[in-house]
Amino acid sequence: MFKRTITPTRTPNRLSYLWLAMAAALYLFTGGQWAIPLAAWLAPLFLLRFVRTQRPLPGLLLAWLVRFAVAAIFVLQGTQFPPGTSPGIGYYALVLFFSLVLVLPYLADRLITPRLQGFVATLVFPLAFTMIEYLISFGPSGTLNSIAYTQYGDLPFLQLVSVTGIWGITFLITWFAAVVNWAWEQHFAWPQVRGGGLLYAAILAVVLLGGSARLVLFSPQATLVRVAGLSASQ
Repeated sequence: MFKRTITPTRTPNRLSYLWLAMAAALYLFTGGQWAIPLAAWLAPLFLLRFVRTQRPLPGLLLAWLVRFAVAAIFVLQGTQFPPGTSPGIGYYALVLFFSLVLVLPYLADRLITPRLQGFVATLVFPLAFTMIEYLISFGPSGTLNSIAYTQYGDLPFLQLVSVTGIWGITFLITWFAAVVNWAWEQHFAWPQVRGGGLLYAAILAVVLLGGSARLVLFSPQATLVRVAGLSASQ
């Protein structure tokens, strides 16, 4: 059912750079003050498409620059600098290193995926992305920058956290990017992509339906809490 080999295809450069521009724009809405849930699903998809349609070195360098620019914007949003001051070289060096780490899943996908056959190759990117997020969680910022937090309003989807932690959310979001790219490389030909597409859709449907059922059947019971307070007499 998943016998077709994944072989990354090349598209005209102008179209490839369109995917890069779309990824950069969408990544701006995956954190900071402008988080949009849908952007978190689409940004990795288009950046992965760009990297796969470029030679490894230039493609990954540009992906790194995009992640650096977005990370710098996010940190500037959340950091209060003293009046009249600006971040120094050390700040930008830290953001540059952090953004390099964020590109590692794209590097893993670019190097490993072409060597695998069939639908199983779609697991490389989400596994690498989830592993990197997990390792970052041991750093000073913890899980603060996890892509999973962008789904804060999707309660049925968030029920997965009770089983897998936030890593299940991260995995499914990034697996979506890999599955769409896999189908893209098959030119979205239904006979070739049907098996893999239906498998991913079925897993996502089970997660969402299970989460919805949990909310309905095991919803928390609200209780009335009486609070008394004392204040000084006038």
